[in-house]
Amino acid sequence: MLGFLVAASLTAWSGCTGGDRSADNDNTNVKPIVMTERRGPVTLTLTVSHEAPTLSDRVHVLVEAVAAPDVVVELDDYGGAMRKQDFGYKIVDQTTTTAVPTQDGRLLWRQDYAVDFLVTGSHEFPPAKLKYTDERRIEAEPEAVQTLETESITVTVDAGAPMEFTDEQLAEVKMPAPLEMSEPQEAARRRWWIAGVVAAALLLAAATVWWLVRRSRRPRPEVVIPPHEWARAELGKLLAAGLIEAGQVQEFYFRLSGIVREYVERRFDLHVPEMTTEEFLEAAMAGEILGGDVKAALGRFLEACDMVKFALYSPGRNEVDEAVSAAVGFVDRTQPRAELMPPSSVARRGRQEQPA
Repeated sequence: MLGFLVAASLTAWSGCTGGDRSADNDNTNVKPIVMTERRGPVTLTLTVSHEAPTLSDRVHVLVEAVAAPDVVVELDDYGGAMRKQDFGYKIVDQTTTTAVPTQDGRLLWRQDYAVDFLVTGSHEFPPAKLKYTDERRIEAEPEAVQTLETESITVTVDAGAPMEFTDEQLAEVKMPAPLEMSEPQEAARRRWWIAGVVAAALLLAAATVWWLVRRSRRPRPEVVIPPHEWARAELGKLLAAGLIEAGQVQEFYFRLSGIVREYVERRFDLHVPEMTTEEFLEAAMAGEILGGDVKAALGRFLEACDMVKFALYSPGRNEVDEAVSAAVGFVDRTQPRAELMPPSSVARRGRQEQPA
């Protein structure tokens, strides 16, 4: 039965016309390529109507599935599979037939594609695929979904015989008369003027972009903030944060001592961020950078901060104010003398910025 269906399909193809294509195939020596796979009650066939086509031939690709009436068949979209292939052919027509009864009581599924080739060489048609379920075995195998797949088919496309013309046909070929182009000079000048304006605008835009890019790449001058100005600003921010009013006394002292330590590092070019208070004081006093009274005041300040930070000492409000005044006074006493600022100004400013 399957052979009869294939033969009938090829006979139908031989009577088709393909536009300017000569094949749908007039040559009686045309041989198809057939790939067939069978499993149980299902037969799947992939047929290419011409084993050695030329660029002028239109080839038909036929996918057919035949199954018993109690078998549900789902053919894969063969046209979609062909379109995924990066080959030199295109689908120009297609027809689909689903579950048509045959003479022997079975059902036929068919997909027929007309294909034109664009380039010579080898071209592969992908394998045909389907899924089927035998309803007679559903009770025994509830999930008995089977798959069936043919092999792919490769054809080699030839350029075909070159076209030949007689001397009489060539004599009848006439060269077209040359086109005569005339144009008013004013219109030509206007177009040239418009082209010049556009070119100038493009050059100006390119120059502007180039200048902006160059300008954005120039290194910007680094703004250096003097250490004492940095310290005053940080102390003002700390007082405005309201940590004491919120009960975060330990956090306040951590930040207060940290500002003073970093000020010393910036002011005297010391890099001692991981040192203990004792090691920090030794480094600050080693080079006779600080005077004796300033060293003593700095030591008392840092020790008072350590009592709150590590010994969990709870200072009163007066002690907090004294610690702030000590920090401000230390910054003012060690800054460059030409920029001296009253010791209490930062503390007053910070208190004014605190939330009510």
